[in-house]
Amino acid sequence: MILWGRCNLQNDSQGSPQGDPLEGVQEAHRQRLALFGGSFNPVHQAHLEVIQGVLGRGDISHVIAIPVNRSPFKEGEELLPGDLRLRMLRAALKGWPGVSVSDLELRRPPPSYTIHTVEQMARRYPRDGLCLVMGADTVAAFADWFLAGHILRKASLLLVGRPDSGQPLADDPSSWRIFLPEEWRSAVHARDGALWDERERLLVERMPLRVAAVSSTRIRQERRMEQVPPAARELLEAHLAAQSKSSTENPAGRIR
Repeated sequence: MILWGRCNLQNDSQGSPQGDPLEGVQEAHRQRLALFGGSFNPVHQAHLEVIQGVLGRGDISHVIAIPVNRSPFKEGEELLPGDLRLRMLRAALKGWPGVSVSDLELRRPPPSYTIHTVEQMARRYPRDGLCLVMGADTVAAFADWFLAGHILRKASLLLVGRPDSGQPLADDPSSWRIFLPEEWRSAVHARDGALWDERERLLVERMPLRVAAVSSTRIRQERRMEQVPPAARELLEAHLAAQSKSSTENPAGRIR
């Protein structure tokens, strides 16, 4: 269950794009900050379940959801407009204590590199521990991320399983070394179901959470709206209706 009383910050959907996502949150009330990036294309029930699970752990006091501009690994992905994805995410999370939404990646030109986000957050919140929330299937390619080793110097990894993943994460954390940049593989050790560095800093851990199997592609293409939070669904349906109307009136044109 969510620890609703841990942080009283409301979602920053009404704040300025340049504002501090944690404005008004006293440092004494902060432990670790979780950065949850993704396309949110669109935001759906599984995303909300991940955020609930992260906050429910008890050792993470705040989650910052960050919609990507465009992933360097998904150059061909058909994305809904960035402003729409941002508005849907803010609508879905409006009023959630301990959660805010940042547009910092949307304000940068694509592609979106995680190291730039982590460095910016580390400068903004130097006294807070950072962790990256990612799918357990995603970590298989982590060693190929831009400056992955530098990411690990600034943040730990919190892995969440996906029921539709064809690459389930092994239970033995020693086997996770292969997913790290080569220079890190001999510098970590397994203990208590996680990987730790030589300074006994938590580096990689797995969260025992099974989230709903939801396909963003099916939501967009088949209009399967039941998995989209109601406030976000209204925005998405309005966009798709406008897109359909434009395609009918101007078959040569297309809105995405």
